[in-house]
Amino acid sequence: SSGINAEYGAALGKKFKKLVAECEKSLTKLEKTAQLQSLQAKVTAAYEEHMKQIKLELSTFRNKMEIKLNDLRESNQHFGLAFKPFAKGGNFGPDEIETYRKKIEKCNLKIDNCETFILTELDGMESKCLDSAVEMTTGFETRLKMHVLDVAFLEKVNSWMSNCQVRIKTEVAACNMMSKKLKIKIESLRKLIDSCARPHPDKPIVKPEEVLLAIPEVYNLFQHRITYLDCAKLPPQTQEVRDPYKYPIVNFAQASSKTIFSSSSMSII
Repeated sequence: SSGINAEYGAALGKKFKKLVAECEKSLTKLEKTAQLQSLQAKVTAAYEEHMKQIKLELSTFRNKMEIKLNDLRESNQHFGLAFKPFAKGGNFGPDEIETYRKKIEKCNLKIDNCETFILTELDGMESKCLDSAVEMTTGFETRLKMHVLDVAFLEKVNSWMSNCQVRIKTEVAACNMMSKKLKIKIESLRKLIDSCARPHPDKPIVKPEEVLLAIPEVYNLFQHRITYLDCAKLPPQTQEVRDPYKYPIVNFAQASSKTIFSSSSMSII
């Protein structure tokens, strides 16, 4: 009977065991938490269905066995009542009837013992099947939770990297735009200075005042660029840490036209 017990229990758990094995095999191939949650839901549903199926199968088996054994008991009872002694026109003597009735009682006792044994075996088999299902499901969920943590961490890292890439691209675009704007303004200022310092019929007429009015914008762009790049250079004679956002304000209105075209100013521009 132990062999039947093990064989029947294995048959009940074969389908569920196969499903859990397939889910474990595909576990490492999934790289999204949503996919892992779906896989967990699949195993949970299969576990509940498996438990339900075990109870249904064993309950059905118990009912069928009870019906068969009751039929056997009734058959033995009718068989015992069929013995008629010679005195009543039968074919059996009193001793024969008593012997057969004792055998029938012994058979009924075996039936009762067999029923008790089978019911005990079924209870043990049900417990083993349920314990085996719980063990398989718990082992799978433990491995699943560890993999979910890994996948969730990788997803978060990928999200951070994507955000960083977007921010870097945005910063690069802003930096390039700032640089382009500064180059355009410098080139425009160079042309103004060239037209003012070296007049020519092919060049537009530029007065020193126009150059003076154009310098503050270029200076402010330089200041903003230095602040953005954080590349302000301290004078060698002082160790004071200067705030890169604070630069000396040049009063361009008081500067003379000669200052614009001095050798030092040209070298700076």
